[in-house]
Amino acid sequence: MTKKDIITTVALATGQTKKATEETINATITAIKASILAGDKIQFTGDFTISPKHSKAREGRNPSTGGKLQIEASNGISIKIGKTFKNQLNK
Repeated sequence: MTKKDIITTVALATGQTKKATEETINATITAIKASILAGDKIQFTGDFTISPKHSKAREGRNPSTGGKLQIEASNGISIKIGKTFKNQLNK
């Protein structure tokens, strides 16, 4: 599903215009990004939690050659599923 598909689906569900829905979704995404960049986690209770995640530099192996390589430190996110959503997935 693309962002455009989400905008269309939400617009149909709420009766709002696609333009108004797109503005709302863009504002939501901006708020989520700002929160993650500030180091905060975002909880949608029962559904999922999005948290910033830091991976330290480490040594890895090239799967083709078996040779050692250095993997740089990086930042990303972690998404953990909530109990309610997990139960829905496992019905």
